[in-house]
Amino acid sequence: TERLFIRRYEMESNMDVITLLDASGSMAYQPVELKRLTKAEYGSYLAASLSYLVRKQQDAPGLVTFGTDLFEFVPPRQGEQHLFGLLARLNSLKPSGETDLGQALKSLALRLKRRSIVVLISDCHGDTESVVDGIRHLAARGHDIIVFHLLDADEVEFPFSALTSFRDVETGGQLMCDPLRQKKRYMERLDTFRTAIRDGTVACGADYRFIDTSQPIETVLRDY
Repeated sequence: TERLFIRRYEMESNMDVITLLDASGSMAYQPVELKRLTKAEYGSYLAASLSYLVRKQQDAPGLVTFGTDLFEFVPPRQGEQHLFGLLARLNSLKPSGETDLGQALKSLALRLKRRSIVVLISDCHGDTESVVDGIRHLAARGHDIIVFHLLDADEVEFPFSALTSFRDVETGGQLMCDPLRQKKRYMERLDTFRTAIRDGTVACGADYRFIDTSQPIETVLRDY
């Protein structure tokens, strides 16, 4: 035709990106500042944002919710309707019950048939060794893992001052204590807990990011 043409294509990379979202009772903790999102709400918005971004870059988002085991498994798939369905499930999430993150990670490893990126959003409460072992189990099967270790800002700052009765939102157990006298010990144990999860995660070759519910979600995503 004696004319120049440019052919442009939109490449599909077909990478599966699965968000593993903690839906146990501890994620429903109601913060002292009532306007702040709960961990479950924050985690749902973070999962929704990630799924949207994955879809925009022509990859396949998936979703798994868990407590003591897997609650719901939405296989990764491309397409706008699939994304809308995934967002609707996030919107209806009702966290409840106890958690066993280590077991949930091992169950997921058995369900995934192809190499994927797994994004874990959880407060990682429970037995630390079991959590790290579950991450190691996934990594050994060739999956890339990103851990967003999510805590409420109250858990990080421990803002309580008056004599307080603390209730475990998963088991119902209660403990009365003086927060001012216990704060130093609490902060030390929290630091030990965070360090163990971080070091164990990094040792497995996974990415680790600690976040709390006072941080804007867009800032967390941009910085990562």
